Amino acid sequence: MSPNLIPALALFLFTTGVAIYAIWDARSQVKKTIKLQRDLAYLKIKNDTVWEFIDPTESTHSSEIAKGLHEFGLLAQALNPEWSPETIKSAVENETLQFAEELVKTGKASWKAGLDLQKVRRAIDDWRADKNGERVRRIMS
Repeated sequence: MSPNLIPALALFLFTTGVAIYAIWDARSQVKKTIKLQRDLAYLKIKNDTVWEFIDPTESTHSSEIAKGLHEFGLLAQALNPEWSPETIKSAVENETLQFAEELVKTGKASWKAGLDLQKVRRAIDDWRADKNGERVRRIMS
């Protein structure tokens, strides 16, 4: 038996093991991707079909916004399972308010008539304080 045969055999077994693990991991990731696409397709069908049974009210989001919120929520939870649907919805709404404020400040838009601007500003300030508090916690930990 050649002295080079043992290291060569060990290297062969190691690379074979790595290759098998890589194939297993790739199959696992593909299954997750397919499941996520299936869930997104189901969500779109559910959001389209629900309007056959109900009528929207004044406080309801448009069907397009509702679809977008559901789709974003599903993708956000796929990446961060600890996030609740309420947390995701709140984040989207607060980020939207902050973006609206930027558009108003730059003169590209104006607030809708009848909107309680005090309440909007309070919500934006609270959101910014929460975001800044979270950043400080991440820096300190």
